This record gives sequence, structure tokens and C-alpha cells, in this order.
Amino acid sequence: MFIFGWLVSAIFLKNIKKMNQKENKFKSFNLGSIIKSCLFLGFIFIVLYGAFTDPSDYDSRDSVFPDLASPKEINYSWNYNGQEYNISTVLYGSVYEYYEKKPISYSYYDDDLPEDWEVDYYNMFLELPKKDSIISDILRDLKVEALKNNLNEDETVELVLSFVQAIPYDHDLAKKVLDGTEEVGPRYPYMVLYDDSGICSGKSFLAYKLLQELGYGVALFDYEDDKHLTIAIRCDKEYSSYNSGYCYTEITAPESPVGIFAKFSDNSLGAAMSASDYFNDNTFDNISDLGDVEIYLKMDGKVYGNAEYNIKTNNTILELFREISGMEEVSKSLEIEINNNEARLETIETDLNYYDAIDSVYRYNLLVPQYNNLLDQIETQIKNYNNYILSYNSKFDEMSSLIVDLYGEE
Repeated sequence: MFIFGWLVSAIFLKNIKKMNQKENKFKSFNLGSIIKSCLFLGFIFIVLYGAFTDPSDYDSRDSVFPDLASPKEINYSWNYNGQEYNISTVLYGSVYEYYEKKPISYSYYDDDLPEDWEVDYYNMFLELPKKDSIISDILRDLKVEALKNNLNEDETVELVLSFVQAIPYDHDLAKKVLDGTEEVGPRYPYMVLYDDSGICSGKSFLAYKLLQELGYGVALFDYEDDKHLTIAIRCDKEYSSYNSGYCYTEITAPESPVGIFAKFSDNSLGAAMSASDYFNDNTFDNISDLGDVEIYLKMDGKVYGNAEYNIKTNNTILELFREISGMEEVSKSLEIEINNNEARLETIETDLNYYDAIDSVYRYNLLVPQYNNLLDQIETQIKNYNNYILSYNSKFDEMSSLIVDLYGEE
């Protein structure tokens, strides 16, 4: 690994970079003749180095990993399942600078781009130095919180996800990436934690590493045309997304349930809408706003077991929502009917008062039956309307309860 890194650094002393449109995946190449001399020197170095070292004990990433300096304590607060959680950790400016200097572009020195270059590209952000213990440290604190609150395994997964989902979305960085005006791109997990902000890619890398460390099967869902990246967790294939065996999990909106596709507004800059936003807009369903997907880095591991519940509960919410929407139209019609009859009743009552005032007993008596019949009709309509509203409120309360249970929002 060291030799490869040394050769590549020499080969790319002068490179030409092309920027891919999706989250600044940069590709670079060089046709310089320096390769031959580098290969010869590299061969000599390999022979000498191999004679005195055990390659299994060596990690080139750790060789340059910095000493811990410039500590910064960061407190994280978020909600899961109606409860507030808090953890804190110490991060280091020296480590942040280390990651800040690492590449965000994928470089290759052959004429042809490797067929599986995306895998290598994403692994740049996911293969972390052994000396970087931040994933283990954060996960330890999250597991302590789960234990304190008697969370089961699936709930612990959801707690981990809710922690990452609650990290604020960096709209400024997203705009720069989407505009392509600057050489910016995905952030390493450490940087997302240090900044306490990130875009879809950096937050997805962080969630991927935490779930992987927790022992779960994970994958990356890459929506090239939509410039969006998110994670997926291994689940029952019957309820998985795209029949992949992995369930889509949106990482840019708070408490997005596993298996439920998120919604995006036109000016979202890649951040999904919160549940309350798209419920209020009456646009929610379980149909993806996103286009074609490519699935990368599918890792085996434990299966998340709540996908069936999430999807069936969301479908129940959808059914109730459609029923309630229809009932709202019916209730408006009933109200109009009642209001019209009450207006007619007032007109008859006015006539009755007039005939009573002029002692026209005959005309008065002719109107009394009409008045009484209309009054009975109105009373029946009001009774039916009230019963209808009770049914409406019952369905609305059921839907609201399910929304809070599934999405953590009212």
C-alpha cells in the first residue's frame, strides 16, 4: 500500500482533472513518462522494505495520521421516538486538517476509467485509518443511550440513524456542489461530526460506518441523475427496495423510517422534506421522487427487522389519509346543506312573525307545518353531521398516532 501510494503521488505530480457532475466525483489522469523511472525505484524500495518489515503490521493511512491536537468538545442533541437524547465527544483540529487534505477526487493513471471505479471512489471515504477511533467512540455512546432506555436491536438501529439524520444539512455546501462552481465534494465522516453538518454523501458515509460497526448489512444507494446518495440497510427481501434485499433509508431528514421513500421539494438542494412538511402538503406516499438507482458496496450483516411494520404502517397512514381527505369533502357538503336549510328556516320564521303581527291566522297556520318539518330535517342533518365528524376525528386521531409512532412528528 505504501509503495502504491508513493508511485501514485509521483505519477500525479502533474495531473488534469475532469469534474463529474454527481457530487464532484473527480477523475484525473496523466500521460507523463516519469512512470518508468518510478516503477524501477519502486521495485528497489519494495525489495528493501520487504526484507525488514512485516506487511501485515503496516497501514499507510496510519503512518501519516496526526497526533491529537486542538481538542474541541461537541455536544449532539436530537429526538428519537418522542424523547430527547444527548451525547458529547472530543474531536481534534489536527485530525480534521488531516481529512481536509485527503483527496475528494478519484484519480487513475491509465487511459481507461476502471469499470468499478465508483467502488474505489466510495471506499476512499469509508476505509478509515485504524488510529481513527471516532466511529467506535460515537457508537459506544449511542449504545449506552440505547441500554439506558431499554431499546431493542431494531430500536438501537433507529437511534443510530436518527442521530445522523438530525445532523444539520449544509445547504451552502450543497449549493456549491450542485453548482459546480468550486472544487468541493463529499466530506469524510470525521469532518461531518466535527462540523456538526453535512450533505447527503457525508452523512451517508457516517451512517454506513456506524451501522457496519454495529454489525448490520448496509449498502449505498446512488441516484446519479438526481445527484443524491443515501444508505440502505439489510432487510427482509419481500419488503426491500428494488427487490435488492436492502431497504432505502433517507439520511437527510429527521427520523425518516427505514423502507419509506422520502420526498423532495424543488428547491431542497438535496435535502428531503420532513414528515410534517409533506403531510401538510398532502403529497406523501411510498413512491420515490428519485430516478434510477445504482447500488454499491453491499455488505452482509444483521437484518433490520422492522421494515415490514414500517411499510405496512405507512400504507395504513396512506389509506386513512385518503379516507380523511374524502370525508372532508363530504363534511363540507353536509355543512352547506345545513346552512342552506337554516337560511330557509329563518325566512319561514320571518314570515311567521309577520303573519302573527297582522293576525293572519290562516296564512300563519299554513306555514307552521313547513317550519316544523324543516326544523326536524335540520336536527336530523345536524345529528348525522356530528356522527360523521366523530368518525372523522377518530380516523384523524388514529392517523396522527401512527404518524407520531412511525415518523416521530405530529
